[in-house]
Amino acid sequence: FTGIMVYSTVTSLSSQSFVDGHISRMRPVVYKNFPIDDINKFQRFFPYVIVKSKENQVSLPFVLAVMKSESNFNPKAVSRAGALGLMQLMPTTAKAEYQKIVSGVKVKKLNKNLIMYPEVNIVLGIKYLQYLEKTIGEIKDPLKKRKIVLAAYNAGLRRVKTSFGCKTNASLIWRINNYSDRYFNQKLKTLPGETQHYLNKVDRTFQEYTTYLDNSV
Repeated sequence: FTGIMVYSTVTSLSSQSFVDGHISRMRPVVYKNFPIDDINKFQRFFPYVIVKSKENQVSLPFVLAVMKSESNFNPKAVSRAGALGLMQLMPTTAKAEYQKIVSGVKVKKLNKNLIMYPEVNIVLGIKYLQYLEKTIGEIKDPLKKRKIVLAAYNAGLRRVKTSFGCKTNASLIWRINNYSDRYFNQKLKTLPGETQHYLNKVDRTFQEYTTYLDNSV
């Protein structure tokens, strides 16, 4: 990892200090509406999420909602399937996104501790969300697009295409754009139960976090 700047310095944003017991007094206004339990968990890396979400043009409340649903803001989280860190990245996904950032350097395997390092995990997770958003970017309905991105993040894009009876990304996009809402909702129900639950969970959190951030003054 030495010499490879996967993440940028955010000293100007992260220089605020937080003293235990004084969070309510020192809480930055941008997330003052969030539940205190969430703030206690994410305040250390929140400035970095702001920077990387903006740099990669991925919605801030969307990133936070994914992170909340995936790990509950626990950087040490490890799933039964082997997903790691705040954004719950599978090692193969983390490696693929890492290789896109570090061009010209072939890596056989990423160290588990590197993947779980909060700043690295965040940027690779956001990059993966950005990749999925670009891949199905021609879906016209923003709500449907968000659900497909989430389903692909959770179950894999190949599994999503299988549920929709498609072999290509282009076919998936065309069907979603041209078939009915009923068709779309029926196909979502053919996804694994865990993925359906995940979609509902992230969507609720996304709506809440959007409201919190919109109400920041």
